[in-house]
Amino acid sequence: MDSPEARSDQPGGWLWRVGGTAVSNGAAKGVLLVGTLLTVPLVLDAIGNEGLGVWLTLVTVTSVLGFADLGLGNGIMTEVAGATTSRSEEKIRSTVAAGYALLVSVAIVMLVVLGASTAFVDLSSLFGLESPDADLSRGITVFLVLFLVGIPLSVTEKLQWGLQRGYVAGVWALASALTTIFGVIAAALLDLGLTGLAIAYAGTPILFGLSNTVWSFAWWRPDLCPRRAHVRRAQMRELWTIGALYFVLQLSAALAFAADNFIVAMTLGPDRVPDLAVPARLFGLVTFALGLLLRPMWPEYTRAISLGRVSWVERTTIRSLVLVTGVAALASAGLLLFGSVLTSALTRGTVTASLALLSALGFTTVVVAAGNALSMLYNAVGAMRFQATVALAMAAVVLILKITLVGPLGVTGVALGGAVGYTMISGTAFAWYTPGVFRRLRADGSAA
Repeated sequence: MDSPEARSDQPGGWLWRVGGTAVSNGAAKGVLLVGTLLTVPLVLDAIGNEGLGVWLTLVTVTSVLGFADLGLGNGIMTEVAGATTSRSEEKIRSTVAAGYALLVSVAIVMLVVLGASTAFVDLSSLFGLESPDADLSRGITVFLVLFLVGIPLSVTEKLQWGLQRGYVAGVWALASALTTIFGVIAAALLDLGLTGLAIAYAGTPILFGLSNTVWSFAWWRPDLCPRRAHVRRAQMRELWTIGALYFVLQLSAALAFAADNFIVAMTLGPDRVPDLAVPARLFGLVTFALGLLLRPMWPEYTRAISLGRVSWVERTTIRSLVLVTGVAALASAGLLLFGSVLTSALTRGTVTASLALLSALGFTTVVVAAGNALSMLYNAVGAMRFQATVALAMAAVVLILKITLVGPLGVTGVALGGAVGYTMISGTAFAWYTPGVFRRLRADGSAA
């Protein structure tokens, strides 16, 4: 019987690639997201309600803090995917080497900045804590340091995604996620405080990232092992340019949605963060699962466009849009019915979610799913400037709405601001832009 690796290279192998990638990475994200939710009672007992608010804020922010690599990770994946279709091994080697050189430099600079910042600012004050807490401050610092140290290790994962072997990255991610959750449980039971939780959650991925890197370049693809001789200034400049556009896009998304817990902590207090964070985490399961299903389509669209399969790209984009929107709507409907019960059970009755809050989160989940489906197409055709411009406008409107509505409506206002702002800006822009993308693809296909 053919292996999944062999099947993925056969005609129609995109189904194996997409399916394997979605299942493995979906399982990894599912374990991490569900595990984080299920460990809330243990973490609550270990570090208290205020500590839980800080913990959930850290986990939520870093889970979407993709812009910390300045967009270079997605730039690497884009360059590798493009080089794969043209079968340019030299281009891939140069991209990998340049990626490591740039991301190691970025991580070092960020660590220096973080170290300098802690000398003047108590990081715990950024989380709305009323009084300094040594363990919480130390835990925040350890969490952020480990997160930054792990940034360069993402090159291997991006290489695997660009080579349309995302399922390989998914297997490593799943092993990392399982170990991470067991580590969090152990840290909570052993009463190691936020510092122990930070080491378990942010340190474990570093170990598995190193293991994946060693395996990839020692056994899987030793021909792509980065060497100093492979670093090209022109490739570094190209990566930097592409990365800058992804950085704007990712930063805008983070400001629009990852800042929710900060807004709640600074306006209503850190003890109110779980009121939004826990139910939002439930809906986040839907968003992450659908995102993992969609993400493999990015390199698949890139490959299909280079081969002139325009009709397939258009047909698949529409089908994926309908599919993910429908699934998101069904899942959100289920959470409308049971979200309050689940939230209460996870927090032992300390947090309850209103129907208004769940409705706002559900609507956001549906429209963001639709937007993500179209973004895979935009990434493949290189429409980064359009996406970056729309994302900046969307983030500005969303932030204004959230800050305005959190006072009169509480945490529901934060969720409602995201739903309204994203629909107004991104929804309108995507509906206008998408038909033009299809027309240009058809025209280019006919000319070819």
